[in-house]
Amino acid sequence: MKEVVLVLISALLSGIVATIILLWWQCRNERTQRQYSVFATLMGMRFSLPNETTVRCMNMIDIVFYKNKSVRQRYKEFLEEATKPENGSRDIDEKS
Repeated sequence: MKEVVLVLISALLSGIVATIILLWWQCRNERTQRQYSVFATLMGMRFSLPNETTVRCMNMIDIVFYKNKSVRQRYKEFLEEATKPENGSRDIDEKS
């Protein structure tokens, strides 16, 4: 009787542990695939930045890379540089 209970408990626990590991792996793999997709799209379209696809991918950076502070910081720096006015141009609010 003890052996039957032991076999049932071990079978149940092994199934639960396998399911937990599988779910963890799937979540990790999905996150990695989303990050790769954003990266690959941005690199593929890097010479045509003002494009609907690249803008959509840039908007996803904060979501997809939410755990990666380095990527988010670099993206913030990029946005600051990209939104600076060109040399010699003036803002509309700037008085002459």
